[in-house]
Amino acid sequence: MLAAGSLLVTLGHILRTYQIELPGLTFSLGGVGLYGYLSWEATTLTDSPGSGPRACLMILLAASIIARLRALLYIDRRARRTVELQEEIEG
Repeated sequence: MLAAGSLLVTLGHILRTYQIELPGLTFSLGGVGLYGYLSWEATTLTDSPGSGPRACLMILLAASIIARLRALLYIDRRARRTVELQEEIEG
């Protein structure tokens, strides 16, 4: 999930289109969430002290991905409204 999502996000940035970046961010968020969960589980169920900070970093990364997703969804919503208004004015 992380690899596919990262590839889509990178492709979206290169092509400068958020329609490709949105699914990539969703895949990346799923991968980060899963990795964070597994890191947290390793901290609580085993004696691996390095997994706790890693899990916290994954939570921070997930929050950043969510913020980017929300920003892109807002841009998408505004763009769709603009197109609808233009169609109403022309039609």
